[in-house]
Amino acid sequence: MPDEMNLRREVLSGTIAQVLRFVIGFVGTVVMAIILGPESFGGVALVVTLVYFLDQPIEGWAIAAKQRIASGAQSPEIAFGGFLLATTVWLVVIGIGVAMTAGQIQSFTGLEIGPPFVLLVAVTTSVLAGLRSLLAGRGQVGAANWYQTATALTTTPLQVGLVVIGYGALGMLGGLVAGTGVLLPFAVRRVTPRLSHPTRAELLSQWRYARKVIIQIVFGRVYARVDLFLLGTLLSPSSVGHYQVAWKLVLPTAVVTGVAAGGLMTRVASNTGRGESPVDEIEGVLSFASVLAIPAFFGTAVLGRPLLIALFGPAYAPAATLLVGLAAFRVLSTQSVPLVQTLNGLDAVGQTIPIKALGLVINVILGVVLVDRYGAIGVVVATILAQMLVYALLVNAVRSELGAFSPVTLPFVAQLVAGTSMAVGLLALPLDLEGPWTVAVAVGLGAVGYGAILLGLSAGTRQIALATIDDLTS
Repeated sequence: MPDEMNLRREVLSGTIAQVLRFVIGFVGTVVMAIILGPESFGGVALVVTLVYFLDQPIEGWAIAAKQRIASGAQSPEIAFGGFLLATTVWLVVIGIGVAMTAGQIQSFTGLEIGPPFVLLVAVTTSVLAGLRSLLAGRGQVGAANWYQTATALTTTPLQVGLVVIGYGALGMLGGLVAGTGVLLPFAVRRVTPRLSHPTRAELLSQWRYARKVIIQIVFGRVYARVDLFLLGTLLSPSSVGHYQVAWKLVLPTAVVTGVAAGGLMTRVASNTGRGESPVDEIEGVLSFASVLAIPAFFGTAVLGRPLLIALFGPAYAPAATLLVGLAAFRVLSTQSVPLVQTLNGLDAVGQTIPIKALGLVINVILGVVLVDRYGAIGVVVATILAQMLVYALLVNAVRSELGAFSPVTLPFVAQLVAGTSMAVGLLALPLDLEGPWTVAVAVGLGAVGYGAILLGLSAGTRQIALATIDDLTS
């Protein structure tokens, strides 16, 4: 049950799963990006991004079902029944919409195969993501993340194989659909071996929560990925390809916050249901949510361009400035996600909707203005500025619900100091960063230096490190 969940152990298990997934996915991304080139790679990214926007009701209902399970309001069987019914209805709506707008989808993505794969990707990846959310609602955060890793194991080798033998974008999308689809029956059985039909009252209970979450997700999703839409609309698929490569490099920096925030929502809902304060859990997650994002930002500021050339080749060198900007955004977003999940756990979803709406409006307006003047980096700068405002407003919203809490903790400050010291050290290295091996050495030295400085500065970090070692060995 969620109230018996050991958050640290679940976060550790989930983090290991996520790290493995990112390693597998990253290797596949390097191979496919080089073979496909920026334009085709960007086209595939736009197909996936369309699904990212279209499946918002599925995710919203999954979060509602997750909250009902975590709070004990509904059994997993009832919650899953409601999720399955809502998901089926929405997938039919997506299918009709894709059939009516096939020409526009082809033009936007630059891929003739775009329209059918929008529906196929939604059927597989969106449904599996919803099932993982239900698992997290049962307190099985680690298992939920291991299913993501299993997806990487089933999809990435298939995608790479099909791309290498010449199927191009078709192979990348087909491998994603097939590799994800085979896991669906296993995930369903893990959520619940039985299916119960929810009553009208039980469906309405889920809907009352889901409708607020869906609105939040609409603003959040558009806000988070409006960059790709602006680039695809105002510039070209190749600029989307550059952006997507940079995004893939900074994606692993959210491993800890993604896993911990999923468990945090369950913990907050469980604690408040028992009349206990969740402040300690919230501050604990915020303390280490950016432990990977901070060194990534300082590291890419020094090593960004040579790292891109070493991994993807000179065709992706223009992504260097995007990489630094996205790394800065990741620091802000890793601090914001736990705050959103806290409000979700407090059943205060309505607090986040106007915040996300305001952030979206600012992001779009600034993005359109800055991309016209500065090119692709303009949309990233707009996103950073909007995220700064969103973070400040989320802190205020959590304080209004819980009273005083500390969003900036001592471990977080220690991470900033360690990251700055690492960057200074990298600038002082007497290395020629033209070759992949010297870049690898510089990255390794930076990681070791950051870790050593952080452990020396922060007693909290040392305590967590020792507890993690104990969890791994026990």
